[in-house]
Amino acid sequence: RPSVQPSAEVLAMFVRIVRPQINPGQAQEAAKRWESFMAPRAKANPNFQRGYMAVNADGTSVVAVTLWDQLPDEERTKQIQKEIAEQMEGLMTGPPSTEDFEVIGQI
Repeated sequence: RPSVQPSAEVLAMFVRIVRPQINPGQAQEAAKRWESFMAPRAKANPNFQRGYMAVNADGTSVVAVTLWDQLPDEERTKQIQKEIAEQMEGLMTGPPSTEDFEVIGQI
């Protein structure tokens, strides 16, 4: 748990940021595969709020951001990561990095 406590107005919320390493020029295909694979799985989890995949200006880097009331358990996360890696075969140059955050403020 973070040492900074959320303000009283902030409901418990978590953010997961995944940075896949993709081949240049593959951002649109990565987003298509991510959306197709993740949408039904995420929406089946009652703690899921919303998800986005974004690309930088030159299309060389993507990031997947998901918002949660509570993060999925570690075992389930590892299983999903393995499955999505299979879906992204041929697009990724290496394993993604993943970071989880607890929201402590909002505007």
